[in-house]
Amino acid sequence: QAYADYNDVMYLSEEIYKYLAQQVNGSLLLPPRSLNGTEVVLDLSKPWRRLPYLDAIREFTGVDVSQVSSLADAITAASRAGVKTDGMEKMDWEQVLGEIFDQKVEEHLIEPTFIIDYPAGLCPLTKRHRDNPKLAERFELYMAGMEMANAFSELSDPAYQREQFEAQKRRAAAGDEETQPMDDDYLTALEYGLPPTGGLGIGVDRAVMMLTGATSVRDIILFPQQRQAQSET
Repeated sequence: QAYADYNDVMYLSEEIYKYLAQQVNGSLLLPPRSLNGTEVVLDLSKPWRRLPYLDAIREFTGVDVSQVSSLADAITAASRAGVKTDGMEKMDWEQVLGEIFDQKVEEHLIEPTFIIDYPAGLCPLTKRHRDNPKLAERFELYMAGMEMANAFSELSDPAYQREQFEAQKRRAAAGDEETQPMDDDYLTALEYGLPPTGGLGIGVDRAVMMLTGATSVRDIILFPQQRQAQSET
C-alpha cells in the first residue's frame, strides 16, 4: 500500500481477519481448537495486543535481551532462556535472538497479538525503525501460537538495500539456508523511486485453518482432495 507504513498495515490486517471471521462464521468468535489439551475459543472483538519483540522474549523467558548487541551476549541469553546453543557460534546475534523467540515465545501467543519492532538484522527488506536503528518496522501477527501474517514498512533506499542483499549473500555462503537472494531488478526499480510503502503477506492456508477450526493443513488445501477424487474414479 503506497504512502502507508507498518502501523497502517496492522490496522488493515486486523480488519481483514475480523471481516473474514464475520463472513465465514457470522461472528467474531473463531471455532474452538485444542491447544495443549485445553479448548480455546479466540474472540477477535477483544483488543489485539501490540508487543515489541524484545519485550516478548523478556516476558516469556525472564531474560532481558534489550541490551544484547554481540554474539557472545546473545548466546549467553539463549543459555539462560533454556535454549541449546550448539552451532550458534556461526550465527549472527540477531539470529540467536530469533532462536530464543521461535523456541520459547511463539507457543505462548494465543490471543491475537502483533509482535512488533524486530531486530533489524532479521529483516533485510524492512525499513529501519524511526526511533531506534537497531530495530526494523516489522510485525508478525500470531494467533493460537501460529504466525498468521508478516508485514513491514518497505525499505526504499536502494544503496542500503544493496548492502542488505550483500549481507544476505555472505550469510548464504556461510551455510544459512533462509537468506534473501540478490534481486538486481528490484534494486533497479528502487533506484527509479519507491514511495513510503507498507507491505503485507497473509498465509491463506493458515487463515482458512483458523477460520474453520481445522487442525491440519491437509484438511483445507485443494490438491490432496483432488488426488483422492481422481484415484476413486
